[in-house]
Order: sequence, then C-alpha cells, then structure tokens
Amino acid sequence: MGKRVMQVGLVEIWDRPLMYDSHAVTYLNRGSVPQNVTIKLENIGFDYGLGYELREILNHVELGHYDRTDNFSAVVPVSGAYMIYAYPSE
Repeated sequence: MGKRVMQVGLVEIWDRPLMYDSHAVTYLNRGSVPQNVTIKLENIGFDYGLGYELREILNHVELGHYDRTDNFSAVVPVSGAYMIYAYPSE
C-alpha cells in the first residue's frame, strides 16, 4: 500500500516503495484544471545514490535518467492521475 508523501496545491503525491529501491508514484489532481507540478525526488523518498530511470506508466513512455536531487515536473490532467515507475540506474 502506498502513502501520501506530499501535497502541492490540489495535487496529492503518493509513493509506494517497491523491491530493489524501485518506486511507484502517483500524482492525483483534485482540481478542475490541469496542474503542473515540480518536485525534488529526494523530497518524496528517493534515496538511491546512482539515480533512477523513470517511466510513465499509462502511456509506456521512458522519461530518462534522474538523480535523486533532480527536480521532476509533470502535468496532471483534470481530476486525473499521472503515474510513474522509478527503478535504480546501474
């Protein structure tokens, strides 16, 4: 089960740690307009030293490499969700 780790305006950010330092992250927009959200990955629990590869789950899009200290931005649709899978870089 995941837990809410942050709220930015009307967007809730939920994280579920997975095996091998991976994470499933969901952004939930509770508002009536799309929301652009930027967060620092280490602020939601990403702590793997070599960084992460991010993949957008719903559209199967590889988002690239991010260090734990990097910012990640997402546009969350109206009353919708944006989901990513993060797995450690090697």
